[in-house]
Amino acid sequence: MPHTRTPPSKIEEILATATPDPKWAATLESCPIPSGADYELETLKQLSAASLPRLQNVLKANRPSDVNEIEVYIGIPSTELKPEAGRNRVIVTWPKDSIEEQHKWSVIALFHGGGHAIGYPEQELPLARLLVQKFNAVVVLPSYRLAPEHTFPSSFNDAFETLKQVAVDAVILTEAGPDFQAVKVLPKELAGKIDAKRGFIIGGTSAGATISASISHLYHKWRSSFPSLPTQNPPVITGIFFAAGTTLNPDRVPAAYQPYFYARKQNENALPLDKDLAALFHTGLNHDSNSPIWASLDQHPELNREKVGQDHLYLKEVGTRVYFQVCGQDISRDDGLIYERVLREEAGIETRLDLYSGFGHCFWGMPGPYTGLQMSKRRMSDSVEGIEWLLGR
Repeated sequence: MPHTRTPPSKIEEILATATPDPKWAATLESCPIPSGADYELETLKQLSAASLPRLQNVLKANRPSDVNEIEVYIGIPSTELKPEAGRNRVIVTWPKDSIEEQHKWSVIALFHGGGHAIGYPEQELPLARLLVQKFNAVVVLPSYRLAPEHTFPSSFNDAFETLKQVAVDAVILTEAGPDFQAVKVLPKELAGKIDAKRGFIIGGTSAGATISASISHLYHKWRSSFPSLPTQNPPVITGIFFAAGTTLNPDRVPAAYQPYFYARKQNENALPLDKDLAALFHTGLNHDSNSPIWASLDQHPELNREKVGQDHLYLKEVGTRVYFQVCGQDISRDDGLIYERVLREEAGIETRLDLYSGFGHCFWGMPGPYTGLQMSKRRMSDSVEGIEWLLGR
């Protein structure tokens, strides 16, 4: 089965998901993807930057008439680990239609992928527009500083700072309060039109998924200790969208899950994210494997590492759902499958999974004929349905 929503439980079932899908294999043969060994990081960054203007023009020409979009810039404060401050671009998109009080809009933040070194918010804009149209949602697409110019944990810190600001904005605008000077990301014209309690979702693709899973912990800690705003506390995260991210340090996989952690070896040569490209990104990021920020299953090292689900019980307490997309022929496949299993079995959290057997890492985002694959189109509709589930609709 090239697609399933049933999590595989047996080792042989998991390994079988790496068997190449015929249509994926045929597309790889007709339109080859270079190995990571053929690249240098600077070349990838140049190619990524060069592709942005054309994509922006295409997106501008195709923008739906019922969708508003703006770009804003947010200052990123310095931290103890990263003393340099920053300034990041954020795309915000929302409905043009008027709103009734009983139908206020949810807020969704999506972080792009690219190995923490390449990419831009526009990658998530087609999905964001669909979410705006279907769910009357406000969708925020943040950028973050990229490696190797800005090494670990810059991408995580930037995403966390933006998420906090969006939460503060949502509180102020939900109550239509007077303190509009504190609003920095969401348009002030949304005052009285949004209610993040109806839905406050974060998520992303690849590195964006990794970031989202990690900062959900940081956000919970921040929110729990946050002094009350004049009106209410920041919203809880009601849903997490995790598409093809990583969650585990290979040398820290809990014993119970080690037999199920085989994708790093099985799919080490699978394209587009083979071991060489992954190593290129990791070298550029220069991440600290001992940091609780790096891998979401290492967030609380003081707890029993064989009971990693304890780290995530707060998600159940606040009612957070988690939606996963996993690619079978992906070096990060088992990060997603194990994370889903931990949340579902150990923490009792509601999860949903779309598993694309025989397809490579983020296959839907590859250019040319890859976007035309039926499974790429299926993945987009799956994303909309999955986020609808996160919204509880």
